[in-house]
Amino acid sequence: MPIMFNLSSVLASIFGHGQTSNQPASMQTSDWLLLPAWTHGSTDIQVPQYAGIADYEYASTAHTRSSAATLRQIKMSGVYTVNLAENSCTCREWEQHKKAFPTRDIRRVCRHVAKAISHRQAEFDGAWNVWTRNILFAIEREFSYGVFAEFTSTFFKNGGEQYLALYDNSRGYVELFSYSGGCFGYDSSSNRWANGEGPNDPLAVKRILRPWIDSLDSRFKNGRFEGAAR
Repeated sequence: MPIMFNLSSVLASIFGHGQTSNQPASMQTSDWLLLPAWTHGSTDIQVPQYAGIADYEYASTAHTRSSAATLRQIKMSGVYTVNLAENSCTCREWEQHKKAFPTRDIRRVCRHVAKAISHRQAEFDGAWNVWTRNILFAIEREFSYGVFAEFTSTFFKNGGEQYLALYDNSRGYVELFSYSGGCFGYDSSSNRWANGEGPNDPLAVKRILRPWIDSLDSRFKNGRFEGAAR
């Protein structure tokens, strides 16, 4: 389940703060769904299932007896091939749940793709949206399963913090990302934060989320929204 994490406040100083109201605003931009383009041709990176990608790249280019042993140990835990031009991976999660999405859609990203992007993000063409960066970081560190295949999104502000909420109506579950670098899971049916980890002032955040969730739930019947095209 998702848990809270904290990024450096440097992100905020680099990207600045957008303007949002205290109330959910579903019509705000969804640019965060689109990854910048990789512009270096077909590039494969070998990413360990568990170990850090920087450690793997060091071991794979060194030739000492000790580094060779490290490389064999990493391979035993599972190594996957990530292609950054396609945002593809050879892991089972990507094959079963991610590959159907467009190349630059963040829903195409598994944790191994996220690790490779994070390690090489300076080589992508285009500015990084701070929300995209935060989501990738959460996926990479396995604090989040990533963006739902089907979701409703909203932005809102509580105190000095801004949030992006993604709601999966079929599951009744929210993935909540903060601008300063936090990831929180909220189960609307049990009215609780995943692993007991909530954002700053969790009761106030719930008071903002609940009317939005209830409004969506009231229109979601038999697996789809009332009035939606079949």
